[in-house]
This record gives sequence, C-alpha cells and structure tokens, in this order.
Amino acid sequence: MGRKMDPNQWAAAVLFTPLIGAVFFTVDVFVGGSNGKYNNFLDAAAHAGSPFGFPLTVLTCPVLTIIALGSWIRCLVKPSTEAEGSSN
Repeated sequence: MGRKMDPNQWAAAVLFTPLIGAVFFTVDVFVGGSNGKYNNFLDAAAHAGSPFGFPLTVLTCPVLTIIALGSWIRCLVKPSTEAEGSSN
C-alpha cells in the first residue's frame, strides 16, 4: 500500500512542523516587510508577494501539524494490523 510510519516518526512530525512553520513565517515577515511598512507581523507576512509564501506557511502549520497529530494519536490508539495478522 504505502510506507507505514511508526508513532515515533509521527511524534517527530508533530514537533517539527511548528518549527518549520515558524521559519516560514519569519521569512514571510522579512520579505513582506521589505516591500513596505505594515502595522503588524501578520500583515507583513500576508504581503510577502509569492504565491507560495503565506499559503505554504499556513499549510505547514497548522494544517500539517493537525494531520500529524491525528495520525500519531491513531497509531497509539489503533496498533498496526500487520502484527496481529501474522500471528494467525
């Protein structure tokens, strides 16, 4: 079917996606702030000028973080069926 990730890999994704999102947001603020004077960080980030700038930041965190968190919880609650199926 596809590559299966264990709970430790999902937990790492839960921890690292907010950090990556913070880096993306910082870059968006610097790029947007260089284009003009804005009142706050969010306004400067929204005016970064790239089609992938702010939407990519929002996709990374919180969207990918929520997906990783849900997948991590699912791995903890419902263990892999491969181990159960091989014992029969």
